[in-house]
Amino acid sequence: MGKGMRKGYFIYIVCWSLLLWLFILAGGISPASSWALSSQDAYVRAKRDYTDFKSSPHTKYRQFWLEHIDKFKKIYSDEPEGPAAPECLYMMAGIYQELYRYSGRQGDLSASTDMYERLCKRFPKSPWAKEARASLAKIGKPEDNAPAGEAAAGAKAEERPKLKRTPVSKGLHEVKDIRAWSTSDYTRV
Repeated sequence: MGKGMRKGYFIYIVCWSLLLWLFILAGGISPASSWALSSQDAYVRAKRDYTDFKSSPHTKYRQFWLEHIDKFKKIYSDEPEGPAAPECLYMMAGIYQELYRYSGRQGDLSASTDMYERLCKRFPKSPWAKEARASLAKIGKPEDNAPAGEAAAGAKAEERPKLKRTPVSKGLHEVKDIRAWSTSDYTRV
């Protein structure tokens, strides 16, 4: 390829690149809009992921609950006045409430209450605010919010049968048939 031919090829590439960028800048193609999801699309995806998560064995692990809360939190923080904002607040509150049933942590229940109240204050005319008020009313009823272990027990402390305590004998005891296994970072006896 000669010197003049290389120069012509270079000018050809530069011209087409400039035309492409002018077209993009004029609004013909918006790179951000073609790659990013709308808040409503992101909400639908996050809700579908959460629905799938609820039937998975990962519900035992707090970190996975928090990841789903973070998905809705990101959508809400990206567009706090957007069309998906009330739904995101409602979902975050509901996930915290559901997490409380597994964890029994009072902080999860108070986070849920805070989210419901924020929804009612920021979007009072939203249909989700009506749902939030109903959920806040339920939070006031302890039997609806009992952690899974307490709900499964079903009885109040006074109604549960008293366990008989057996006296502990003094002296040495022999333990037989101990099973144990170990890895480099875990030991179970």
